[in-house]
Amino acid sequence: MSLPKRSAPKRWALLAVVAVGLFAADVAFATVEDCGAGGVLSVTFFGIDAPTEEDPLAVSGDGSTVVGGPDQNFRWNELGGFKFLSGGINDAAYDVSGDGSVVVGVADEILSPPEAFIWTSGTGIVGIASGSTSRALGVSADGSVVVGEIGIDAFRWTSTGGIMGLGHLPGAGFNSQANAISADGLTIVGTSTSTVFPFGEAFRWTSAGGMVGLGGLPGATASFALGVSADGSVVVGTSGLTPYEGFRWTSSGMVGLGTPVGFIESRAHSVSG
Repeated sequence: MSLPKRSAPKRWALLAVVAVGLFAADVAFATVEDCGAGGVLSVTFFGIDAPTEEDPLAVSGDGSTVVGGPDQNFRWNELGGFKFLSGGINDAAYDVSGDGSVVVGVADEILSPPEAFIWTSGTGIVGIASGSTSRALGVSADGSVVVGEIGIDAFRWTSTGGIMGLGHLPGAGFNSQANAISADGLTIVGTSTSTVFPFGEAFRWTSAGGMVGLGGLPGATASFALGVSADGSVVVGTSGLTPYEGFRWTSSGMVGLGTPVGFIESRAHSVSG
């Protein structure tokens, strides 16, 4: 039902953006660009000493820290360089807090079955969903709220409240996944099966309104919410069947972003604050 999460760059202060990605086999990169001036401030390349390619999946809000996977979860910053967080072969770090101090993802080497984790330099990897296959896919800016999937259910986790299932959309809902969370931790987006979209419908969740389906682009049979703005008012993702088209959603509705010339589909993964 769900699309794999691949977090795109998060924007940060002073109109700067950090881009992360795979430049070539086993070489990841981070680029810092001053969007206001339009010039590149610096480009940092760092090699991946691993048996397989590693893909940076997210960058902290302040631009200091890059995390990723998907074979072994890693964390990189200029001060500490490149470090694996665990030794698993199917691990991934999917998201990181605003200051880079908290990392979330999935680990199966030291946690069994593969389990959602939260990592800090003081605690190392700590599982947050013992006994169930799970993945942590998003974290709030301050690192206090984690979202993801456990079994076939989307979840929200805090250190005081533990795991809370978010349920499913009304009707044929039987599978849901939380893909991202707003910076303030109040809005969660993801995908759930529903009566109209049995392959998955994008949703937006708040404590006041619960899980609300966002529909899809015209003619689409599925939609996936992959990113949300800092205040939770703008949702982005992809919709269609195959091919998919990126979308931007606000309270006014969902708008398709089109597809670049020469490409067959598009996906929107992240949105500025």
